[in-house]
Amino acid sequence: MNEITGKIIEPNIAIIQLNNPEKRNILNAQYLKSIIAHLNDFKKQSVRCAIITGEGNSFSAGYDISKLREGFSVTSRLSADNKSVLQQATESVESLPFPVIAMIRGFCIGAGFDLASSCDFRIAARNSRFGITPANIGLVYPSSGIKRVIRLVGETFARELFFTGNIFSAERMYERGFLNYIVDESELYDFTLNFARDLLDNSPTSIRDMKAEFSTLANLYEFNKELMSLTEDSLDGKDIEEGMKAFFEKRKPLFKGD
Repeated sequence: MNEITGKIIEPNIAIIQLNNPEKRNILNAQYLKSIIAHLNDFKKQSVRCAIITGEGNSFSAGYDISKLREGFSVTSRLSADNKSVLQQATESVESLPFPVIAMIRGFCIGAGFDLASSCDFRIAARNSRFGITPANIGLVYPSSGIKRVIRLVGETFARELFFTGNIFSAERMYERGFLNYIVDESELYDFTLNFARDLLDNSPTSIRDMKAEFSTLANLYEFNKELMSLTEDSLDGKDIEEGMKAFFEKRKPLFKGD
C-alpha cells in the first residue's frame, strides 16, 4: 500500500490520506514530499477544497524520530531558500488557492500537529488527542511552526503546549480555538464532507483571494536565520542525543543541557 494517497472523491473535492496506520501515520521526508506532490497535482485540476486525514486510529503521531534530522534540518539544502522539508509541506498547504480541512481522529502529535495547524480548518473526533513534543526529546522547534500555533491558540497556551509536551483532549483544543468542530467519530467523515460541500457554494475567487490575504497578514515578517540556527544547533546537541536514545529505550530522558 502507498503510504500517502491522493484522489478526487467527488467533483471539486480531493482527499490526501496518510496510510501507515501500524505506525500511527508517522511522517518522514519521503511522505512529506509525496503530500507536496499531491497538492501540486490538485492545483492543476478542478479541486476547490481538499481534506487531509490519516488511516486507522491516528491522524499522525508525529515525525519518525529515527529520521528526525532529515525532516528538520535546512543545512542539507533541501530547498533553494533553506527551508526544511516539513516547512515546505506546511507552506504548500497554506499557499494553496483553495481551503484545506484537517480531518482528525486519534493522535495528532508533533509534526502531525504542525501539518494540521497549516490547514484552514480542523475537524476532530472526540477521542482525538493533541500535543507537540519537541521538549521531550531535546529539539528546538522551528520558529515558523511556533508562530503558527501562537496565531491559532494564543501565546499563553502555545507556551504550555511546547514547554510541557503534554497531551490534550479534543475538548481542550476546541476551547482554545485550535479546532473548529468536534464530533462523534462515527460522524466525522460525513460531517467533514458536508462542510467541504458548503464551502463549494461560495465564490472560489473570493475564497482564493481572501486566503491569500490571510496568508500575507500572517507572514508579515522576514525569515530569521538566527532563529532557524537554534533548531539546527539542537539537532547536534547533547539533549537531543539523550532524548532520541531514551525514546527508543522507552524510558524517561535524563537531560543535562548543552
